[in-house]
Amino acid sequence: MNATNELRVRKIRKFGGLARAACTACIAFTVLLAAPWGFYSIFVQRPGVRFALDIGPVSFSGDRIESLSLQIWIVVIVVLNLALFLRMLWHVRAVFDHLARGEIYTAGPVRRLRALGRLLLAGAGLQIIIPALTLLLAGVHVVEIPATMHYTARLSTSLFTGFAAAGVVMLLSWVLDVGLGLREEADELRRDAELVV
Repeated sequence: MNATNELRVRKIRKFGGLARAACTACIAFTVLLAAPWGFYSIFVQRPGVRFALDIGPVSFSGDRIESLSLQIWIVVIVVLNLALFLRMLWHVRAVFDHLARGEIYTAGPVRRLRALGRLLLAGAGLQIIIPALTLLLAGVHVVEIPATMHYTARLSTSLFTGFAAAGVVMLLSWVLDVGLGLREEADELRRDAELVV
């Protein structure tokens, strides 16, 4: 490897290590602080404090959540989004882990990026499914939303962004996969050349 490429790989490894640490910190913060606080705010409501929750395309606000069915539905929405977010972050961390170890054109990052692309696609799909289900469940009174509670379930114009991000990440995984294939072909040609000599 020439000096220029060696310098580039060192930069990638350094950035990968820093980004891996940042992802680890985000995962720890979410699990240890944000998630427990979210569940506390759903189930333990203090008198005189208004409840407000905005999860992507669905938002709830009001004095108190007195309906058990609404509490359960909000928990389902929070758990789905939280699980998806943590799994995405875990894959991003794993990609940076591979890069920190200098594994650029290898199967590991390709596999993780594909998984991340599928999760982004699932997240974009949930941005459509969750508002539709909220309206349906409220309409057929499976989820009782009290008159004191205001809610919106909307489709945002930024919905395209989730699908675009999924497409870009999937494309990136295919590009890395092509790079991996070219690297393997070059290694095979080099081995054949050494056998001939």
